[in-house]
Amino acid sequence: MTIPGGFGVALIGGLVSAMLYGITTLQTYVYYMHYSEDDSTTKFIVAAVWVLDTLHVSFMCHMLYYYLVKPTCLILVNAPLNHCGR
Repeated sequence: MTIPGGFGVALIGGLVSAMLYGITTLQTYVYYMHYSEDDSTTKFIVAAVWVLDTLHVSFMCHMLYYYLVKPTCLILVNAPLNHCGR
């Protein structure tokens, strides 16, 4: 697999992860709305999982931007490096 071939896989994985993050956010919201009488330890664990998932999606979006949007030279692999504006 070449480097540009891995970009598509990373993008699809990032999109699926972002979709699952939306589902996690909805489940967290529904949990706090409907189960407000639960123990504070359980509420803390739910909040911690949501925060960790938020961090994961943030780092994933940064990685996708860093490798797919920022360096246009990597996408144009067959172009000479002097055409990349450096």
